[in-house]
Amino acid sequence: YYSKLSCLLSFVRAAEVAGVRPVFLNDGPIPADRLAVMRAVGDIVDLPGVGMRGSYLTGLRLATDGRWSRDDVVWMSEDDYLYRPEALTRLAAAAEGLTDADYFALYGSTPIHPAYGTEPPPQGPRGWRDLPPWTVEEQDWVRIRSTASTFGARVGALADDLGVFRFCMVPHRNMLRDHDTCLVYQGFEPYTYRELVDS
Repeated sequence: YYSKLSCLLSFVRAAEVAGVRPVFLNDGPIPADRLAVMRAVGDIVDLPGVGMRGSYLTGLRLATDGRWSRDDVVWMSEDDYLYRPEALTRLAAAAEGLTDADYFALYGSTPIHPAYGTEPPPQGPRGWRDLPPWTVEEQDWVRIRSTASTFGARVGALADDLGVFRFCMVPHRNMLRDHDTCLVYQGFEPYTYRELVDS
């Protein structure tokens, strides 16, 4: 796909356009060329090889440790995405304009473009309604059911849902179950109790 350096440079460019200073969580050694870019534009948290789950939990805890307001939006980004220059600026505009939204995705499974050909659960949670797009600064935003571990969230919602994120990590040692996490914090029940017991 893309080189990690290309992904990093595209993210840094988007952060600079948006005027934000990123925090990089590095779990283990990082090549010198990438580390130099990170040092020049952001803060670095070095982790001692805690693995995928450990680094993800560290990121969630860092985002919710009280340094930011509950209404602030944090962006959690894996290292294998490419960003357009205006991506984080548009995210900030959406967060300001869509005050009822708690979670945001620049990448995701939309009704028009479902990810991986997955079908949504047949029964939505109580109160779920498919709504038309909201337009913020000429950019359409749609309600989606799922995204990856690259997403934005209001700090308060993320803090309130930390238990959901931890719970969805339980069944698998090598997976984060990001799709299931998105469904659960929105009120879906992606599995029956029998399926959970039998797996």
